[in-house]
Amino acid sequence: MLHFILFAAIFAIMSIVVSIASHTIRFAKSKLTYLRWVPEVILTLGLSLFLIVTSITLAPAFMPVVTLENDNGQRLVYIGMQHIGSKEYYAQVNDLVVSHRRDGYIVLHEGVGLNGDVTVNLKSCSKVTEEESITGLVSQPNCIGELHPGDKYADLSQSDFISLYSKHLEKSGVTAKEAAKKASTKGETLETEKEEVKSSFIKYIGLKIFVLYSTAQYFYSNDWRDKESEFPVILGERNKIIIDYVANENKTVTAYGLEHLSGVKNGLVKKDTSWRVISIDAISSL
Repeated sequence: MLHFILFAAIFAIMSIVVSIASHTIRFAKSKLTYLRWVPEVILTLGLSLFLIVTSITLAPAFMPVVTLENDNGQRLVYIGMQHIGSKEYYAQVNDLVVSHRRDGYIVLHEGVGLNGDVTVNLKSCSKVTEEESITGLVSQPNCIGELHPGDKYADLSQSDFISLYSKHLEKSGVTAKEAAKKASTKGETLETEKEEVKSSFIKYIGLKIFVLYSTAQYFYSNDWRDKESEFPVILGERNKIIIDYVANENKTVTAYGLEHLSGVKNGLVKKDTSWRVISIDAISSL
């Protein structure tokens, strides 16, 4: 229902703008004796650009919250994450995490270099200061989900990541020395990921288009693209850890990068064919 209302509002705004522009073009043409096509071209191009930007800006971008279950009653609530979003988005994610923790779910956290039991308390958006942009966006590392003793880091240790990624690079023809260097750099990037969110409005539009495009498949089909073959370590090896935790717990919830979702679902099905998607909800991210 929310989708329908928002898109109906966008359509109504666009219709009003088209009507106004149409009358403006007719008026402009009636006042000119020569080159009557000039205002028509200028206004048409301007209108087209305005409609495109307005549509993208107003169109809601959603991230999926997918609930999976098997015949044994095991359940996974997977909250899809993107690395840049609104404060409100991360607040919703944290509320979901806290709510499920209270309901007895084991919370699984993302973060290369961190694995095993969580031993600290950390509130959401605890470091948000200078990272805010003109569009009100913040980065995930600065609005990380609330950590709580009893939660789990479902990720690779730094040493394991570097070792696995080095071997992957060597298989593709990179020398052992260069592979180790690249793996270390990549590991540090993933561990301390700080997205540059002080961006221009143009970059914001680009981000909006990317999110709208990349998330659409999750709401219209359960046949999601699995990128593990393209990223066997960054996705594949890390997915294995999530899958093992989920397979050994009764109820789990995780706020993890969205691109891991397909591989996690497929991996669970390989372990137990009764795993299935039972619901897909949505939270607004941009």
